[in-house]
Amino acid sequence: MMCVAFVFAAACAFGKNVENLELRHASSDEIFVSWDSASDDEIPVLLNGEKCESVGENAGKSNSLVSSLREEFYGYYDGKFEEVAGRKMIRTRRNFYKFSGLESSTEYKVNVGGSEISVKTQSAGKVLDVTKFGAVPGELGSVKAIEKNTKAIQKAIKKCPKNGTVLVPEGVFVCGSIKLKSDMTLKIDGVLKSSPFAENYDFGFLMYKYYTDKRYFGLINADGAKNIRIVGKGTVDGNGWKYASSSGKPTEGNAFSSYKKENDSGSFVFPLFASASRKNVHERGILAASCAEKYLERIGKTRGSASEDELKFAFSSRSTMVIIRNSSGVFIEGLSFVNPANHTINILDSENIGVTGIKVHSFNCANGDGVGLICSQNAWIWNNFFDTGDDSVVFSAGVGKAASTTGEKGVSNVRIFGNHFRNGHGGVAFGSHTALGISGVSIHDNIFNWSNIPFRVKSNPANGGEVFDVKCFRNAMGDVYQTFLLSTDYKDGSTASTYGKADTPAVFHDVEISDCDIYRARQNTYLLYAEEGYPHHHIKFSGVTFVVFHDDEMGEVTNASECDFSGVKTLVVE
Repeated sequence: MMCVAFVFAAACAFGKNVENLELRHASSDEIFVSWDSASDDEIPVLLNGEKCESVGENAGKSNSLVSSLREEFYGYYDGKFEEVAGRKMIRTRRNFYKFSGLESSTEYKVNVGGSEISVKTQSAGKVLDVTKFGAVPGELGSVKAIEKNTKAIQKAIKKCPKNGTVLVPEGVFVCGSIKLKSDMTLKIDGVLKSSPFAENYDFGFLMYKYYTDKRYFGLINADGAKNIRIVGKGTVDGNGWKYASSSGKPTEGNAFSSYKKENDSGSFVFPLFASASRKNVHERGILAASCAEKYLERIGKTRGSASEDELKFAFSSRSTMVIIRNSSGVFIEGLSFVNPANHTINILDSENIGVTGIKVHSFNCANGDGVGLICSQNAWIWNNFFDTGDDSVVFSAGVGKAASTTGEKGVSNVRIFGNHFRNGHGGVAFGSHTALGISGVSIHDNIFNWSNIPFRVKSNPANGGEVFDVKCFRNAMGDVYQTFLLSTDYKDGSTASTYGKADTPAVFHDVEISDCDIYRARQNTYLLYAEEGYPHHHIKFSGVTFVVFHDDEMGEVTNASECDFSGVKTLVVE
């Protein structure tokens, strides 16, 4: 069965059409690679000298939703863009490939566009089905019944040998907090569903060591692990919120609800969850409501007797679906993640991370971020779908003076490519936690459709730090709002009073945005704002074309130096 192998060191080869062909991940029967090239689907791919299916066909099999939405996007926006700009929109490239159905412990020669590397698959490990350890499918209605299921799944994890697989088969399996260990795969082919009861989760999670607001741990957790995989064709259901009607309120009897945008073909269903705040979490939440309620019980308060701060902490105590900390060699692939009570996936203080082929559905879920990289390094995020209630991919690197006391590192060396970003406050968001720095980020060949702010760099003056060495290129966007935002005017005042105000505000510099096409930017095409005396600098735009519908939807700059906006073309639809 599938076993773990990560090679994040460069395994580079150079050919006429392809550069930087690298191994992203290898298991006992799969190989994942990526590269840089000047074209897309016509690049020949060979395995042991035999020609394989095209890059485009392979991408479609790896994540059919992303591939289909890419076709729909260009089918809808190409003509509209061409009417104004005189050409079609820039084409994103799919510079990645997944080889499946391979033999274990076998060396393969992978050739892409003339560049070649050798990769050996891993040995096959033992498979442990959770039902053999007492886990039962079905909706379980009590804390005790779910605790029994949780213990059964955890027992399978404990018994799993090195490089083995714990299998969640078809069916719905409800459980609370489980904890993974090193050198294992959690394979989910059915549904792993979060218990609706906070009592089934460990309590005491802190996002940073200096934080004081304790939270519930996740459904899937790991701490100090090496070489872990969370994969499969199934679903991880956070069971966080009720479904919502078009008004945002819960549907009658929590009936399934979905929504459509004007360019949707109707071929795909996008779930709609109830939006909420600490004032109505008890009416609109499921697990979210239980977490808030049980937190108040822990401190001996009720909704009526709790202070505003206590209600805030109760709301923030909600469980995040996946929490991975202090780990190396993390690979997440193929699964759907739906309806988190809080964030979807948070990876903290970790390195060598791969996320590919997943679908995140958390639209309107409060704080429903997709993938969070927190003080983590060396990450590749590709060929995923995000439809989120907050930021789709977000980087966090500590807050204020307290951040420098922990020995943690900032976020660095991240590549985000080939993804489809739908709803989200930010498509890719930097901050607002910027204290330890965010750097070495490349965002390319993605589609952003209906994202509020596709490129969102934000901080509060109290947080400090910097964001630098960032490249954003060859992205296509449609129906967005503030397209490129770089601002230290983010309202996060509690950070200053609680964790110590930084000596100087954050500064963003050495940022390059190039070869991006945007149709219908509904607010500012770009907005830069920095604190007086601490300007953002060396920010360059080149080959960026906007199509807007009002001539006041232009760029806005406050406190920036040595920046170049000459490469921006703004076309107004008459």
